Amino acid sequence: MLGVSVPLTDKAAEILLVLAEEVDANFDDNDERHISILRELWSVLFGDQKAFERKSDVWKTVGFQKDDPATDLKNTGTLGLSCMSYLGQMYREESKEITKKNEKNIKTNYPFAIVGINVCSLLIELLNLRDCRYLSTQAGYWGIFEDEKAFYEIFCMMFFHVDCQWTRRAMIRAQFGELINELKSIVSRIFERGPRNLQQFKEIAFD
Repeated sequence: MLGVSVPLTDKAAEILLVLAEEVDANFDDNDERHISILRELWSVLFGDQKAFERKSDVWKTVGFQKDDPATDLKNTGTLGLSCMSYLGQMYREESKEITKKNEKNIKTNYPFAIVGINVCSLLIELLNLRDCRYLSTQAGYWGIFEDEKAFYEIFCMMFFHVDCQWTRRAMIRAQFGELINELKSIVSRIFERGPRNLQQFKEIAFD
């Protein structure tokens, strides 16, 4: 059963605008907040074993394509970093386990950073965040985003789904596009049911 469209409330609009601005934001080395997010992500991924480096080949060990992680953020802006940092901070043990089991660069493992960026990009697309297109979107799920953590929590659920399916089905990197398309279909169907808040989204997802 499809959800009934509801108006975008002022609170949800304000939170979505912040997210949309991050999508359009290029990483700025002079922005203390951007550097802070990157430091947080470094801490999550590498702990205190290595001193933070803005540019380093160490970033490539978790799936960034170059020594500068900012170069991989074209499709997500700084929101991609924020999502991965949130995942690592709120689900620290799970994140450590994921990065540990995928540390070898082989086809049966997946790169943490690439998955994070692709999952974030997919959620941006589903919600029409780019260029604030959500403002003209009729939907029944806007109430979810009165919670400022909702986008990040849904991102985490999507990431964990990828991890679970990857492991359960013994997938390889060549199948990643297939898995992302499946994820798009699943999350689209959840949104179509019009969950009014994050809890309802989770209940539908786990149903």
